[in-house]
Amino acid sequence: MLDIRGRFLGGVKAAFGSVARATIIGGLLGAFIAEVGGLTLSAGWPASGFVHIMAVLLGLAFAYGAGLTTALIYGARGMVGLAERVEQTIEHPFAGTPFGSPPTGGAGRVVESEPSSPSGASR
Repeated sequence: MLDIRGRFLGGVKAAFGSVARATIIGGLLGAFIAEVGGLTLSAGWPASGFVHIMAVLLGLAFAYGAGLTTALIYGARGMVGLAERVEQTIEHPFAGTPFGSPPTGGAGRVVESEPSSPSGASR
């Protein structure tokens, strides 16, 4: 039997990990770019508090953008994967059964019988 719950939770865990990683890297990259730009453009050393505040704000903006982009990419991948899975299930509904045939036995068994005559009398 498919372990759907385990696969789902594993996928969610991987997605959250990727979003967190992209958010942290984006934030650090944005702050670094702002600090280097502020140090380059400012007149003296050390840079003013304004440069640090702008570095934090730019880092937050980069973090938000990177995290949201990664989350949207994982969402789109999930939707495409779901559509492919549904399409595969519709095309091959008995793919998980032996020899690709419908399951037999129990309540799902089809019983073939002779059609009754229109008058209801037997032959």
